[in-house]
Amino acid sequence: MANAKQFSIDLTRWGNKLEKEEAPKFIRKIALELLKKVTMKSPVKTGRFKANWMTGIGGADETTTESTVDDAVMRGAIVLTGYKTLKQIHISNNLPYAAALEHGHSQQAPLGVAEISVAEIEAHFNGGAA
Repeated sequence: MANAKQFSIDLTRWGNKLEKEEAPKFIRKIALELLKKVTMKSPVKTGRFKANWMTGIGGADETTTESTVDDAVMRGAIVLTGYKTLKQIHISNNLPYAAALEHGHSQQAPLGVAEISVAEIEAHFNGGAA
């Protein structure tokens, strides 16, 4: 299971089973699904935490935003359109309180956000329910 600081999914083992042209499409789809899951599970007080999910290719996007606009999935989808090779995709939230929220600090998300989302994706690919 992933930890709160590092929760990118290594999709290489599934990607290797696909045709070279299809693997990036498959991985983009899974990364976008994970991004949707973490944003949907994000607790909302002001909306800033939900807006601060960042997507990076080949490394984490370590930026933050003051925005409270719920556009992280749209921004991530734009980043993912540039995904053509089998580099790692990183989905991160770099706010100082992100780790506390991941460890159940919010009553809205007592089980956290990222770890449970990663577990759901992994369960789906390992034959469990997502």
